[in-house]
Amino acid sequence: MVAAPRRYRLKLATWTVVREPGQPSPRTLSSPLAVVELAKDLVLAADDDKERFWVVLLNAQNHYLLHTEVSVGTQSASLVHPREVLGPALREGAASIILLHNHPSGVMRSVELCRLDAPVGDPAL
Repeated sequence: MVAAPRRYRLKLATWTVVREPGQPSPRTLSSPLAVVELAKDLVLAADDDKERFWVVLLNAQNHYLLHTEVSVGTQSASLVHPREVLGPALREGAASIILLHNHPSGVMRSVELCRLDAPVGDPAL
């Protein structure tokens, strides 16, 4: 006697949130605390033991445009190339960028927040 094959159903739902073109993002990143909240959201969404590096793109009013994950590394390292950071910013016409990086081990040698106001293409960068 052959058993009837079992049938399984996978229920999957996907939502896409779309903002009308030209509409500003409701999220304004004008303080370090606002950036920390965004970083927490990104790290919680990743929720694994790999180092990750994100670039967050902002318009001239510091409204969030989008973020992109530039690199997924190992537990202790993440390799990032400048073209992968600057490429999305140039394509999207971002006025500012914020670079975010996690430490899944929880160990950080130093924490430094810095602001670079040098124009794009400045040889000092």
